[in-house]
Amino acid sequence: MLTLRGAAFSSDPMPVKMAFLPVHGQSAAPADVDLFNQAMNHLLYWLPQQEGFIWINQDSLIAHLDEPLQHDFADLYEPFSLLRLNQNIHVRGLLFCDLVKRRAGAQITVTLLEFPSGVLVARDSMVIRQQQVPPVHEIITPMLTRFSAADPVIGTPFSAQEQGMVILSGDLGDTLHFDQCQGFWGHLRAEESQRPLRLKIVSRHQAPSIEQSLCEQAVELIRRSNAAYVLELSLHDHQTLVEVWLPERENPKTPLEEAAFPVYPALEELRCVQGLADSNTAVMINAALMAMPERPADRIASSYWIEQPVLAFHAGFRLHEAAARAQHPIRPDILSQIQRLYNAVLSVRASKSLSAWTHLELGALFNGAGHYQEAEECLLRAETFFGPLPDKEGLILSRIELAKAYTALEEWTSARQSFDRLYHSPADSGLQAFAMQRIAALFEKANRADDAVHAYHVAARINQRIGRPYDAAMIYQRLGQLMREKNRLELSTAYLDTFLTQAQAMASEPALARAHFQSGLTRLARGERSTALNHFLKACDYMELLGDMNGVARADLNIGAIYWQMGDSLQARQRYLAALKQATLNGDSAIVLMSTVNLADIHLANGKWDQAQQFLDRALFIAESKNDTHERAKISYAKGLAYLKEGRLRDGYSQIKGAMALGGGTISGDIEKEQAFLRKLQSLIGDIETIRSTSPMRR
Repeated sequence: MLTLRGAAFSSDPMPVKMAFLPVHGQSAAPADVDLFNQAMNHLLYWLPQQEGFIWINQDSLIAHLDEPLQHDFADLYEPFSLLRLNQNIHVRGLLFCDLVKRRAGAQITVTLLEFPSGVLVARDSMVIRQQQVPPVHEIITPMLTRFSAADPVIGTPFSAQEQGMVILSGDLGDTLHFDQCQGFWGHLRAEESQRPLRLKIVSRHQAPSIEQSLCEQAVELIRRSNAAYVLELSLHDHQTLVEVWLPERENPKTPLEEAAFPVYPALEELRCVQGLADSNTAVMINAALMAMPERPADRIASSYWIEQPVLAFHAGFRLHEAAARAQHPIRPDILSQIQRLYNAVLSVRASKSLSAWTHLELGALFNGAGHYQEAEECLLRAETFFGPLPDKEGLILSRIELAKAYTALEEWTSARQSFDRLYHSPADSGLQAFAMQRIAALFEKANRADDAVHAYHVAARINQRIGRPYDAAMIYQRLGQLMREKNRLELSTAYLDTFLTQAQAMASEPALARAHFQSGLTRLARGERSTALNHFLKACDYMELLGDMNGVARADLNIGAIYWQMGDSLQARQRYLAALKQATLNGDSAIVLMSTVNLADIHLANGKWDQAQQFLDRALFIAESKNDTHERAKISYAKGLAYLKEGRLRDGYSQIKGAMALGGGTISGDIEKEQAFLRKLQSLIGDIETIRSTSPMRR
């Protein structure tokens, strides 16, 4: 039996026919059972006195069912079978009264459900106290009032704990139509791991406005019922057709430049579909709306997806969404499934808008999978489609994604041209600042520093003008870094001073931490150790305040380097050890590696050979675990030099020779110089051993 249940609302005049079903648990104490039975007898007398209701004998209902009627009946019976049953008995609700044993004592739980949907109307409980018959009618009265006030067509709205579906039906008295509806329903699959699906079947002539199509009245039906899904099943020429309303998805409210694909397009044609109510359409509806079948593109022939491009788009979009949320490289088989579904949309004469968005989604999919050539082809088509359309969002996103593809392909000029078109498109100033900043970054990649600086200035001015001082400040940070990389240290200092001033004006701790750290790097490059030290100390304080412990480790590493340069080995050692400890906790192997090498240098300078070799061995282990051959060669070379300082010439020679072989014949890149050093070292070792062998014995 299915686990999706249904309801029908007739036009029967009041009074409403109800069933009363008292039950009790087997573990209840005899005294509590006796009080419960007395309370139920009182209800059997009280209920018929309530106006507007007729209470049927429960046996007359149970006699029609295959299972004893319990609270979970809605999870046991197929909905169309219950509907057929109810066409004869016309029951609208079930009132359950349970006796339940609790730690604090027995309690009576009352549950009112719609029939045959199983939708929860109300639930309440009453504890049995002082061996008195509980007045259960006191909690039943407001339940019946609520039931009477329900929508005459839709009934009680679905609760937040239920998934709701409303089906508008044709004449279910027609045996052919009934059987086709039942068969179609049997192929639908809801995801019930969190919430059960409840179904309300409403006769088409009772719908809110019979003249309107399903899609014209779907929003009203959802408002009245709180349903997640709305379908219509109707008979035409001896075939049952299904029309499905597809709810519009909400994209996160983020700026376009920060949009993460897939991005759902707000297109009306994506809201409603119609098809034959058969197993193939059911599979497509499952993939588009309900429980996603595994490998949906393989479940049915491609021709069916091509006939239903809207369902194909929804199914592809859902798979695309799931792959994006997974945050790991997309599997080839999933990529193939999504690609085939999107291609089904593109293989028919879909509207220009849907074609444009499908090309855009497919291009973004290829971008995310690292297939940049395929992405470029799709995104160029998307941009062409969007050009004449009044769809500003689609045009902007296609240009951003196209620029990403060109950037990944290292086609800097084409990428820059895409951002330039974005800059000059009818966009807001924030998007223009974003485009100009990306243009600046591309000039950097093309080694055109002056052009990059000019573009960064334009982006900074736009951000200042539109009231985004933080974004402007971050641009000055990048300008400071760029000038330092180009060894234009005075300009770097000027930009970073501007960055620091802006950070102070904003009173932004993250910006101040960055400003002091970057200023420290530039001042250190200029040889201004004291000024650099002050900047790093302040950066360290801000980072600790912000909980950026990785930043604290980086600051400590630089502080240690300055103390070491200033000859304060004690302070340098303390800072390096602090950086090592924090980086180890953070799992930052790069800082651990640098800290251990620097600590080895300090111990070497102080003649502590064993401690130096221990730190170098630790550094070598890290480099090996990272499979970093170049770093292993450098550290092995340093170990060899340490052996030489200790006077262990043969060990040093062997270590250095092995390091050079590991580094491909050289460490510094000057093979001749390094080979000459080895020959000189070998000669020196030979001379010393000769001297030792010919020295006269001491008497």
